[in-house]
Amino acid sequence: MSSRSARAAAPGRLVDALVVTGGPEDVMRRVEEQHEAGADHVSPHVLTATPDEPPLRQWRALAAPLW
Repeated sequence: MSSRSARAAAPGRLVDALVVTGGPEDVMRRVEEQHEAGADHVSPHVLTATPDEPPLRQWRALAAPLW
């Protein structure tokens, strides 16, 4: 990979490292990966297509697996 293509791919890799897409199982897998990598605090934030509405359904779906 050339340095130019590496720089072009960097933003996508950064997003992939920071943002989880999918369901609660995907989020839990990423939280576990972060803990295994040494994180002692992981703070999930739910992003939706309707940012003016609280993501209550999504929070409920994550609550049980996270606690």
